[in-house]
Amino acid sequence: MMALPEQIHDTMIEGEGTLIADGQARVLPMDRHGQMAPVLVLHAISPAPGGRHVHLEYPFPAGQMAACEAAARQFAKGMRVQFGGPSAHAALVLRHVSHIHIVATDDDPSTTTTKNKEGKHAHHALHAGA
Repeated sequence: MMALPEQIHDTMIEGEGTLIADGQARVLPMDRHGQMAPVLVLHAISPAPGGRHVHLEYPFPAGQMAACEAAARQFAKGMRVQFGGPSAHAALVLRHVSHIHIVATDDDPSTTTTKNKEGKHAHHALHAGA
């Protein structure tokens, strides 16, 4: 696995779960600059009450897609796995959100803004059931 500098001093999160899908090899962005790398992706359900969904990403060095694919083939739905990783890389995922809005800002040239008669920025939205 690719060692990240902040792992040395970060609190580790550890757990276990049962895979709900076979392992997957994907190419995902690894930093805010969009650097792409192969990543082993696993989805598990924790044994805790309520069975939380756990999304796991194990990055490989750039150019190691074959190794990532070989690793993914080792993980099959129904297997019990243990995992650990730095809390600084934990992420929040909201499934089945009820709405998503694109909010235009004056300092973001990538958003196209239109103003209504009150001078407020208009925004685009997705709503569940719409």
